[in-house]
Amino acid sequence: MQEPKAAPMAAAMRAMADQAEAMRAWIVSDSSTRPARPAWAKMPFEAQRPTDTTVLVEEFFEKAKAYHEAHRLVGQQPTAQNFDALVARCIACHQSHCPGPLKRINRLMIGS
Repeated sequence: MQEPKAAPMAAAMRAMADQAEAMRAWIVSDSSTRPARPAWAKMPFEAQRPTDTTVLVEEFFEKAKAYHEAHRLVGQQPTAQNFDALVARCIACHQSHCPGPLKRINRLMIGS
């Protein structure tokens, strides 16, 4: 049995999580043996079709804007503090919209 195809927004969010996992691993790695910094590309997920269109409310777009600002900051200064602030943005949105991925998102936090 084949899994149903994910909505474009869900697929974009999975790609964002993969990118975040790579950046997290890079940030926590030993700086003396650290490989090249992983790709950190902006993903305009809010422009994609969601699984549930009722999430497309003003609050969602405001949270998306805050996410993109935090994402930009991680790209400029990839520190644990900036990365955790980005993850906190993800958590805040997913607590209101689509809580399914919260377990995976919570595991991205570097600090407590």
